[in-house]
Amino acid sequence: MFNPWFYLVLAVALVDWYCVWKDRYRVRYVTKPLTLIVLIGWFTVCGGWDGAAFIFGVGLVFSLAGDIFLLKGVLITPDLEKNKIHLAINFPFELIERLEHSRPVVK
Repeated sequence: MFNPWFYLVLAVALVDWYCVWKDRYRVRYVTKPLTLIVLIGWFTVCGGWDGAAFIFGVGLVFSLAGDIFLLKGVLITPDLEKNKIHLAINFPFELIERLEHSRPVVK
């Protein structure tokens, strides 16, 4: 599991985070998708496309597509991105609250 692909994923992710920290967005156009490409490579080398893990691999591919679209600003605007973060944080709590209020009362 800890093969050279794993360490390459960590290295590219660290470079990507450094680019965000230092506002080097031109380099980030390469490092952000590259992180997922190398992660998909690591997943493949570890035999991840067999059985039920195939769905996880498909998720990684869609995540790569989403990252590319986000970088280009095609799908998400900054306001929508803030709303997406808000939804991701609050959705589980709102769902639980709705489920609790929708339960029938048994007497």
